[in-house]
Amino acid sequence: ACNRNTGLFAETGGTHCCAMSISGELTFICEDIGRHNAVDKAIGQALME
Repeated sequence: ACNRNTGLFAETGGTHCCAMSISGELTFICEDIGRHNAVDKAIGQALME
């Protein structure tokens, strides 16, 4: 489900995706070449909002 919503994975097939859900609603989708970086991006995005 996550990779269907990201453009870079569709182009390369070589990224990791992380999604964050708040109260059952998909809030953030982040992707990166490293899975830990994708998680860090999602956490950072949540903290900035």
